[in-house]
Amino acid sequence: MGSKPGRIVAALLILLLLTGFFYFNPRRSLDDAESIIESTLKRGKKINSYHFLLEMAFNQGDETREHFAQVWYRYPHFFRVELFPYCPEENSKPDQVIISDGEKMWLSSPEMGDFFPLDAGVQELAPTPFLLNNFLDGLANSRERKFLGIEKKEKHSYYLLRVVPQDSRRDHAYEEVWLEKRTMLPVQILVYDQQDKLKQRVLFRKTILNAHIPDEFFQIDNKGGTVKQ
Repeated sequence: MGSKPGRIVAALLILLLLTGFFYFNPRRSLDDAESIIESTLKRGKKINSYHFLLEMAFNQGDETREHFAQVWYRYPHFFRVELFPYCPEENSKPDQVIISDGEKMWLSSPEMGDFFPLDAGVQELAPTPFLLNNFLDGLANSRERKFLGIEKKEKHSYYLLRVVPQDSRRDHAYEEVWLEKRTMLPVQILVYDQQDKLKQRVLFRKTILNAHIPDEFFQIDNKGGTVKQ
């Protein structure tokens, strides 16, 4: 079993890659990136809570690591992230749990029974709890955005965008984003490096908007070290 600092770094690296989402129900087909982004920024503000399941793959040389994340968020700054090495079922136990209770961020490994706060320095490395806002801010502040076209499938059609983030790096040079045309929900995000090699893939397996999430879901049990649900 790894040390606490090691577990913190591993959990935060995954959390840093999590992406929010938005909702937009267009009355007409859009054909340029600026119109799509302008509309999503307006509509995204109407989402007060959400729950989604992410499937994530990270390419590191010849190795590909896969993870799954259950994410719950409630406005303005409550969130809960559960990380799994496989697609979770109803009674699956996560490897890591990260919670923001509105004041602090907490990290837990339920199987070990420990639960401890992340100090201020570590929290600065993590994204803000407003995961949806992170995604929308990324679109709004992107250095470049390009509409690549519409991809049609048997049951759905998707807007495809290429986005160059404001703080693009060698290993995160640009993103390709698939948005379901009817709802404008992202269904896939691909991240490429400067050599056009695929580095990350994020699939949105489940999305529930404006869900009722009780206070207890973002609280911890300091006595027993278990997460309240």
